[in-house]
Amino acid sequence: FHGMKCVFMCVVDLAYVEPLAEQDAIKYFIANPGAIGRGFFAVTMSVLWLSLALCAWTVGTYGLSCGACSLILLFGMMRLMAWQVRDRSAFDPSGETSQAAEWQWTMKNEDEWPEWVRTRFPGEHA
Repeated sequence: FHGMKCVFMCVVDLAYVEPLAEQDAIKYFIANPGAIGRGFFAVTMSVLWLSLALCAWTVGTYGLSCGACSLILLFGMMRLMAWQVRDRSAFDPSGETSQAAEWQWTMKNEDEWPEWVRTRFPGEHA
């Protein structure tokens, strides 16, 4: 269910945003803040339910020890997904907190940009 819901939501949002100009697309995302997050949440729920079903199948087919291993892997995967959500939701566009340090280098002169930018795009930022 969540997989179909994700596809439907992403297709609908993409169908509305595709013909818009860049500024109008930004306005659409500001007016509909869940347009991006809803798809991610639906995928997360889909993966969770599919993984739980896989754990139940593993217990029934291979026994409790293999099922326990698959459940441990599921918890690890969910922990990584939770970390991703927490990290992205802490983004600060105002520039007033420590989370804003991730992008504040873009406001500086190119000579002051971090080294990883120069190594990612060699020759462009000499």
